[in-house]
Formats: sequence, structure tokens, C-alpha cells
Amino acid sequence: MFVFDTSVFINGWNDHYQPPAFDELWAFVGTAMEEGRVIAPREVRREIERHTDALATWAKGCYFVDPSPEVQAVVGQIQESYRDQFDRPGRNDADPWVIAHAKETGFCVVTYEGREFSGRRAALRPRNPKMPDICAAVGVDCVNPSTALNRLGVRVTLNRPL
Repeated sequence: MFVFDTSVFINGWNDHYQPPAFDELWAFVGTAMEEGRVIAPREVRREIERHTDALATWAKGCYFVDPSPEVQAVVGQIQESYRDQFDRPGRNDADPWVIAHAKETGFCVVTYEGREFSGRRAALRPRNPKMPDICAAVGVDCVNPSTALNRLGVRVTLNRPL
């Protein structure tokens, strides 16, 4: 159903869905990853683990997928087509893997990329395309995390009155 980009984890954990207020959400995401409704490539885990924080610790307990030979071939095509975007070591390393997994599985990419903090779509920069632009070019659907969580049926309830 969905392929999560690194930004979903990092921005979500640090800015939009911070634990402990959203512990149940993160438990849901972990379960959805185990069930295969949400996937994230191992390269996403590598980007998360560049930090030694609570998110990196949480990620160690989650299932991240290894690429099939078909996914690896698509990654090569994406990297070749968007060489300027992906030819900077340490930046956007997981992006072609996320897009390739989505292309091969028919899943939808989920990312904060190409969005302002408010959630509004950032202006298109043809010289520096973001994941939503690349997804559109290769025929992959791409949504923001809130849309994906709604489609997954996530509903947050408060345990105590405000």
C-alpha cells in the first residue's frame, strides 16, 4: 500500500507526531511494516540510524525491506535519469530506493519532501526536483503522511480529557 521515505520517520517523529503523545501511532506504523501494508527500504533505516536518538532505537525493532533484483534495476534507471539529484553522497540516498520499491510493488510513496512545514506543496524547482516530481515523472503515486495515515484508517483518540 505505502512506501515510507526517511522524511516520514524523521519529520514525523521530531515535529508532527512526537512520542510519547503519539506512541500508539508509532506502534501502528511498526505493526503495518511487519504486515507489509507499509514498507520502507533498508536504505531508509540507514538514513535514520545516522543519528543516535530515540527514533533510531525504535527503527531497530522494525522490519525494513531488502531490494529485489527488479527493484535494483529500477534504482539504476532512476539514478541515471536524475543523476544531478542523486549524485550527492549522504543526501537523498534512500530516495531512488523508495521510488523503485513503489514502482515495482504498485504502492504509493509517502514523503514530506516537496512540502513546506505547513504541509503546502513547495514550488517546483526544475533544476532540483523533489520526490513528488520524480514520482510523477515515473508514474508513481505520491502523498503526504497525513493522507497515507488517513487511508490506512489511523484514528487518534485521547486517553483523558483536555
